[in-house]
Amino acid sequence: MFDVAACGSKTAVASDDMSSPPLVPVAEESDVFEPLLRYIYPISKAPIETFDMLSRLIDLAEKYDIESARAPLTQYLESDRILKYAPLRVFAIAKRYGYSDIAKAATKYCVRLDLTDRTLLDPPEFAFLSARDFGELHYCKAQRAKIAVKYIHEVVAPALPYKTSSSYSSAGYPSTAGSSLEWWNPMKTRLGEMLEKDPTAHGITEIFYGELGKAYATSDLTRLDQFARKLIQHIDELEFKTQPDRPPKAT
Repeated sequence: MFDVAACGSKTAVASDDMSSPPLVPVAEESDVFEPLLRYIYPISKAPIETFDMLSRLIDLAEKYDIESARAPLTQYLESDRILKYAPLRVFAIAKRYGYSDIAKAATKYCVRLDLTDRTLLDPPEFAFLSARDFGELHYCKAQRAKIAVKYIHEVVAPALPYKTSSSYSSAGYPSTAGSSLEWWNPMKTRLGEMLEKDPTAHGITEIFYGELGKAYATSDLTRLDQFARKLIQHIDELEFKTQPDRPPKAT
């Protein structure tokens, strides 16, 4: 059916032989079109070894509206391995083709990146990413960081256990007793800075366990672990909001 151009060639010639199946010339090269055809016919699938190949295959599946290829390719696109490897590229593809669920999944990884790094926009998928869509990521990261820092300040500090150890004082934080937690101030600052860079629980887990663990005696570690788990769970459950809430329409 298809007369695929040889690799490196951009043209193909339709066959005039009426005894042969009709041939449709296509512009795509065989290195990407041949793997695409494997999703149409019941033959073994070629492994997808690079993200570039995955991106090109999705482009063709959308161009020719091949559902038998689209479904498995998008399933691969939203796998944890791919989302962690190239979240911004996944986000750009998802926005281009309207994969809303995949865009949401990619957002959770995108906010952990330095979105001011212009080299992140070098891959070809970003030619189709609108400024509005990219702005949504900036808004989501800033808003989530703001809410997380507010939670640290207003909820976490008052709920912390008060008993501290000398090891924490030797690390530079004043040992305190009773209701005063002066050592919390530098810790709070560090957590806030980390959350601004990475507004997910991943960004604060190491600090919380590594540094805060010095503040309590061994007998308090179980309590501290329970408290840390609750904090991390709360940060993880914060909404990934990409747009501000719209005011309700006047009735």
